[in-house]
Amino acid sequence: MVSKKQNTKTKEVKCHLAELMQYQCDIQKNRVVCVPFIRIFKRCQGRPTVEVTPIYDLTGNPISNGNESIFDLTD
Repeated sequence: MVSKKQNTKTKEVKCHLAELMQYQCDIQKNRVVCVPFIRIFKRCQGRPTVEVTPIYDLTGNPISNGNESIFDLTD
């Protein structure tokens, strides 16, 4: 049986952030009121796109999701 050496080098994955603006609209008595909000996505070459939009509490502070490195683009 021939043993082959495995390449232990890790391939550098190129990632970037993309944003998408959407609108949340509410119908009131005589008008429609829309408020924009931004969604952020991490796109890495050869991997599925993942949403990394932070979630905010009622006071406007971001809520940690336990993954502090979501914006690390070297992943």
